[in-house]
Amino acid sequence: MDRWDFDHPHSFHVRYYDNSLSYKVHNVIPYKTSSPNHLVYKVMRSMDKVNVWLTSEGIVAQLDIRGHNKHIQFSSNSSATEIVCAMLAQRGKIVVVDSDSIQLELF
Repeated sequence: MDRWDFDHPHSFHVRYYDNSLSYKVHNVIPYKTSSPNHLVYKVMRSMDKVNVWLTSEGIVAQLDIRGHNKHIQFSSNSSATEIVCAMLAQRGKIVVVDSDSIQLELF
C-alpha cells in the first residue's frame, strides 16, 4: 500500500473543542515525503503534526509532538480524517472533522 492507494483529501478542517465546548477551526494539510508510504499531516496555526505510514498490514500513525511516541495501528480502510482526529485526540482534546471542508485531490 502506498499513498496512491490511500484515500486522503487534499486538505480539510478540524474543530478543536475546549472544556466549555467552544471550538476553533484549523486547516489540516497533508505533505508528501521522500517515501511513497509516508505522509505528514500538519495542523495549521498549531504545533500538531501526525505522521502516517502505509504498510502492507494497514496504516500506522504517530502524533509528532514531544512526549508522544506511541504508534497506533489502523485498518487499511480507515480514512485520513478518522486517523488524524483519533491521533490529535490523544492530547485530551475533542477533535472532529469539519465535514463541509473536505477537498478531494483532482489528480
